[in-house]
Amino acid sequence: REPGGPPGPAGHDLEVSVGVPPVWPLLGGHPEAASGLHAETVDAGGQHLGGYILPGLRLGVTALLQGTSNVIVDFEKFRGGAVVPGRNTTDAVYHGAVYAMKSLVESAFHWLRKTDSAAKLLITGGDADLVATCLECHYEKVDDLVFTGMRLLADANRVVEERA
Repeated sequence: REPGGPPGPAGHDLEVSVGVPPVWPLLGGHPEAASGLHAETVDAGGQHLGGYILPGLRLGVTALLQGTSNVIVDFEKFRGGAVVPGRNTTDAVYHGAVYAMKSLVESAFHWLRKTDSAAKLLITGGDADLVATCLECHYEKVDDLVFTGMRLLADANRVVEERA
């Protein structure tokens, strides 16, 4: 949008100066949509309040281990959402990555409840299932958030075109 123009879908500012806006997965355009974790907040009326994007487990662990040696990275063996302290380096890295995602989602939930008790926390992305197994807060997992956002954008564009 042009600076000073109307907000994008669900009230999110789509003006991009550096990086990609957090609502991008709602529009189907963020590369992390399938492999990361998104925690999006919406008020009771569906207005987007903001969100968080975290790298997925694979990207986060790989980035952490760059420049290290003798640490085995075998993502096929890591299937659970364990957050207990790891008893070896590999488990400690995996569990730490999951715990970081869990902690962010739960912190976002507590912030959200202080802000608006009727608001919702939505999680989506490739690691949403993994994180959902260990969450201790209320959330809604939305598998098709990208397509829902694309539909909303298309509907909003139709309304604008009809008014023009």
